[in-house]
Amino acid sequence: MNALKRPPESFAEEDEARRQKRQKIECQGFTSRRYQLDVYEVAKERNTIVMLDTGAGKTMIAVMLIKEFGGKIDRAINDPKIIIFLATTVQLVTQQFEAIKTHTDFEVELCYGAKGVDPWTASAWQEKVSKYQVMVMTPEVFLQALRSALLILDKVSLMIFDECHHATGNHPYTSNYEGVVKHRLIMEFYHNSEHKLKVFGMTASPVIRKGEQLMNLLRTRHAF
Repeated sequence: MNALKRPPESFAEEDEARRQKRQKIECQGFTSRRYQLDVYEVAKERNTIVMLDTGAGKTMIAVMLIKEFGGKIDRAINDPKIIIFLATTVQLVTQQFEAIKTHTDFEVELCYGAKGVDPWTASAWQEKVSKYQVMVMTPEVFLQALRSALLILDKVSLMIFDECHHATGNHPYTSNYEGVVKHRLIMEFYHNSEHKLKVFGMTASPVIRKGEQLMNLLRTRHAF
């Protein structure tokens, strides 16, 4: 196409693409704070919950872990592993998906009901696991895949729980229909799995007791 005849919107699209590429390069070079590195070093070795204020960089710690574990995933083998990031709402799923896409070079997928994941078959899930290194989804999507044997925890190398303070009591996380369960997911599948995947929980809630309940659930199956 003659550049002189190109529509103005095509130049705008190119400018936006260059801006996003530049932003991604800049974001990938972010400088970690000391406390983020401290949490990261611990979380690499054992299941961990971090409680930090909103805006204090919890997601960036998760991104560091994703880079660590994602870098060890061998996509050349026939049965690669996947990183699962669970967020409580579609808005949070989309937000965390964008953050991971911005700060890594990994192939990332987002999954929630309106995306049409319900009809996915085992082969469809296998195709996703083979194609993507990170899948960001609501807990109900993940739990349903596990319950239907469409996905198994053996395929997961790292599982990240956003807003993990909800994993207790009568919150919708523990409902079969409204938010479905980190708590129940852990009780039904994590404890019955011989595969010792790493778990990282994030919360800004000052209610420490709730985080402790989640940690106790994890400790009953695997040592920290």
